[in-house]
Amino acid sequence: MSEIAGTAQAATQHRARPLPTGQVVTKVVTYVLLVLLSLTFLMPFLWMVSTSFKDTEQTYHVPPIWIPFPLRLQNYPEAMQAQPFATFFGNTLQYAVLATVGTVLSAALVAYGFARIRWRGREVLFFVCICTMMIPFQVKMIPLYLTFRTLHWLNGYKPLIVPAFFGNAYSIF
Repeated sequence: MSEIAGTAQAATQHRARPLPTGQVVTKVVTYVLLVLLSLTFLMPFLWMVSTSFKDTEQTYHVPPIWIPFPLRLQNYPEAMQAQPFATFFGNTLQYAVLATVGTVLSAALVAYGFARIRWRGREVLFFVCICTMMIPFQVKMIPLYLTFRTLHWLNGYKPLIVPAFFGNAYSIF
């Protein structure tokens, strides 16, 4: 018990030394620059939120009006009626979930085979897989389109989802 009390006393007696003035100035300048940079990156988002509450006249006013007055809250119901956002959200959710499941299943299975199982030709096949990462998409775009057209998959989800179930070199690597 006395050992614990001794270490507690040593811990309370140890005081943090104040930083030298040069280090304090450096930290203050660094934090000020970080805050300014973060505000710079937030500006488009703040502009978007501000504009969503403006009427048409305030949106195109020069110089720009940052804080709209009066707030026009009916912009949101009008936007929801103008476009079928529920359909857009459903389509995005369907694509994102299915493509993610396909990518995770196929890439994890292939990557496990490359990483843990020793078999003849593994290095050569892994090299080929890595080499496919160097082929730009522009080179593959027309052959992919022709393949999807031959399979009658145009104007649907199949070209977006089915390839995810066959592995992607980036995901495998």
